[in-house]
Amino acid sequence: MPEEELFRIDYVFSSFMNDGTIGEEPTDYINDVSLNVYHVTDERRGKEELIGKGSLSLLQMNRALDFDYPLFDIFDATESILRMAEALFNLADEDDYWSKLDKFFEYDLLTSYDICFIEQIELLPGYRKKGIGKWLIKNILERFYGSCGLVVVKACPLQYEADDTYTSEWRKKMKLEELESDLEQAQYKLFHYYQKLGFSNPFDPEYFFIRPEEFDYEQFTEGNFL
Repeated sequence: MPEEELFRIDYVFSSFMNDGTIGEEPTDYINDVSLNVYHVTDERRGKEELIGKGSLSLLQMNRALDFDYPLFDIFDATESILRMAEALFNLADEDDYWSKLDKFFEYDLLTSYDICFIEQIELLPGYRKKGIGKWLIKNILERFYGSCGLVVVKACPLQYEADDTYTSEWRKKMKLEELESDLEQAQYKLFHYYQKLGFSNPFDPEYFFIRPEEFDYEQFTEGNFL
């Protein structure tokens, strides 16, 4: 990473303390993590610019299994998680939701069933196509390396996914109207992007996954950041 370019990622998640029985709700097994990406322009003076946002969900499937909690209730906790689960898991077989993934990893089965689901990654126009997104994904895999057995990413073009949850100010800065207008072309570019990073999508064109230990971290060097 060039010395003159400094970027920081803030990961944030919150949890309420309560005196109820552990794991009564499906959300008790999901850590919703938001992230903000900053370009630090003057570290000494604390000058920085918010250039990106993202969100991910950590599904604690191992803990759910330990506490005999219904796994489908976790998959059904939110619409986005359910759509992911429908693509990657065999929800018709409640005795073996993992049959599709176990077949894919037939000769080297998953050692952990916890899932890091990257739901959204956004960068402002001036910071796209500079390699920053790849380094952001690398950082996520490094930070949550020991927290999951599988990293899943939803590869849907932002211009077709964005909705009214965007604040008007951030929505204006994102300039989604400047992104590829042809859906097929936008999908092709995004799918190729994740395939090049080593992610696989054998079950559904929108959902890619990789095991953290199989990611090629060595492809990132100081010279190929920007």
